[in-house]
Amino acid sequence: MDQSTVGFEAKRSKICQICATVSENYHLNYGVPTCLSCRAFFRRTVQTKVESLECSKSGNCAMIPKSRKNCRKCRLERCYKAGMDPNLVMDEQAKRSRFRNVKSKKRLDSEQSGAEPVKNVASQSASIVPEHSAPPAWIHNEFENSGKPMESDE
Repeated sequence: MDQSTVGFEAKRSKICQICATVSENYHLNYGVPTCLSCRAFFRRTVQTKVESLECSKSGNCAMIPKSRKNCRKCRLERCYKAGMDPNLVMDEQAKRSRFRNVKSKKRLDSEQSGAEPVKNVASQSASIVPEHSAPPAWIHNEFENSGKPMESDE
C-alpha cells in the first residue's frame, strides 16, 4: 500500500464526524464520513438554500445522536467544519444526467461482454406469473358445508 492509499483509508471511518454515531457504511458523504441521517440533513439544507438558522444555546449544543436534531444551526456548522462540500450536492438535473450515464455504461459493458441485455421485467410479468386453476371443489365444499367453526388443537 502506498502513502496515498493509507491516507485515504484513514479518512474512511465508521464514526460519523458530525454526531459521532457508529455508521453502517464506510462511504464519504460530500467529502466526510457521516451517518445517513447527517448526510440527508446536509443535502436537504443545501438544496433548500436555508439563509439563516438560530441557536437557542449560543452555539454550545451537544452534537450526539439523541440530540442532533435539536439544533439545525449547530449541526450545519459542524457539517461545514468537518469539511462537507455543498458543491458536491447534486440538483435533480445533475442526478438524472449522472444516473442516465451509469445505465448507458452498464448496457454498453454488457453488450461488449456478449451478455444478454437486461430486459424490462415489468413488461414480461404476464408471462412470468403462472396461471393458477381454481382450487378443487372438495376444498370449497369442505368449508362451506361444515357449518361449524374450526377446532383448535389445544
